[in-house]
Amino acid sequence: MTQPSEVVNYVENHDNQTLFDLNVFKLPRRRRVPIAHVSRCSAPAVVAFSQGIAYFHAGQELLRSKSMDRNSYDSGDWFNPLDFTYTDNGFARGLPPRRDNEASWPFMRPLLANQP
Repeated sequence: MTQPSEVVNYVENHDNQTLFDLNVFKLPRRRRVPIAHVSRCSAPAVVAFSQGIAYFHAGQELLRSKSMDRNSYDSGDWFNPLDFTYTDNGFARGLPPRRDNEASWPFMRPLLANQP
């Protein structure tokens, strides 16, 4: 690649966990919400101001969750909610579908039960 226009920059996508879900996995419970709010602002800013094509996943600015689903492309509306009232980001709707997530269920189960 020799041109910035040959690169697509993104933080989250339908075939990844959302930034919110990754923070739930990696951060201690007491730090999740403050860090999530910083991530909501700073991560998209890095994408927006980088060279190349900026790609934003729908709901990233809402701290959208897909209940840790690694590939929600075919998961339907239950794991892909977009609530523009900011009252529900979709976290803890249950264990995500088996096909791409079963290996992580032992780690996800307690996190989804203990909502941030």
